[in-house]
Amino acid sequence: MVADRPVRIPTSWAEPGRDLVAISAEVAAGYMGMVYDALRKAGFRVLSFMCSDGGPLLRCTGIVDVTGAGKSPEDVAAALSSMGGLANVRVIRDPVKGFAAADGMILEAGGRRSVVMTSRALLGLLLGAREYLGDPVGSAFTYYAGLFSGRESAREFAAMFSGDQAIRLTIRTLESHGYASSIEMLVGESTYRFEVADLVECDLLRGHRSGRTSHWFRGVLAGLLSEVVGGEWDVEEVECVNDGSDKCVFNARRKFPGIAEKETRRSPND
Repeated sequence: MVADRPVRIPTSWAEPGRDLVAISAEVAAGYMGMVYDALRKAGFRVLSFMCSDGGPLLRCTGIVDVTGAGKSPEDVAAALSSMGGLANVRVIRDPVKGFAAADGMILEAGGRRSVVMTSRALLGLLLGAREYLGDPVGSAFTYYAGLFSGRESAREFAAMFSGDQAIRLTIRTLESHGYASSIEMLVGESTYRFEVADLVECDLLRGHRSGRTSHWFRGVLAGLLSEVVGGEWDVEEVECVNDGSDKCVFNARRKFPGIAEKETRRSPND
């Protein structure tokens, strides 16, 4: 599976030589499309636009390119402010031309506070430990960072749902948060197989590392299985896009097959 057109989140944007601004507004239900249409009709290139429920009015934020447009964003904001159903329409200009950013926000995803990390920041995290500590120590550090992240990510679902349900919901969350465009899970006897398309870790490491490059996501899967199913797990990357495959594939097996599954697993009806 190939990822569709990416979803652009209106947090910040940099494009030197362009006139970029952020626009925010509080919008009543039914008026969101009118705001978007007004921006497009003014000749603005809408780079990203999203609304979130924040009470009686939706909180909407957009990043737009107004280069060469016939109207100024301030004039468009004033016209929008005069309409019913809109309030606090603001244009946010940065002193540096070619850059725009929304006001500081507390972001949530899945009901939890979240942050947006750019690919460059994540690449620094993935490469930094290896370059500073060297291999195999740096790769091991990356793996264990993923393992503990996987455990924490799965903990809430493990308390709410049983067995494979909790695993599948955690995987769906990873997909929706941009870790991969698709994660297919195949379940065997004390084994799991994960086939992953567009895995962010291996995509970012392309050109920097070759071979089977996913240590962090191996750790995420090991931590997920440990938290939900119990016991310790060996996770091996058996195919990788940086080793010639069209996807990344991971096989997971129990380290100690005789150990029973986690006693804390419950069904939603318990």
